[in-house]
Amino acid sequence: MNEQECLPTDIDVRVHYRSAAGRTLVHEPGLLRDIPLEERAPLSEPHAYRGGGPS
Repeated sequence: MNEQECLPTDIDVRVHYRSAAGRTLVHEPGLLRDIPLEERAPLSEPHAYRGGGPS
């Protein structure tokens, strides 16, 4: 069995990212091969999780 046979076929994956102009875009992962996503601004700023146990 090869890797392609192990992948599910009923999953619809979309990637939300910022364009070079700063607009939010949505595409299938295969269409993003030549786009340097690591150089783009995040869609939202990450927030630290302030974990806490039960009081």
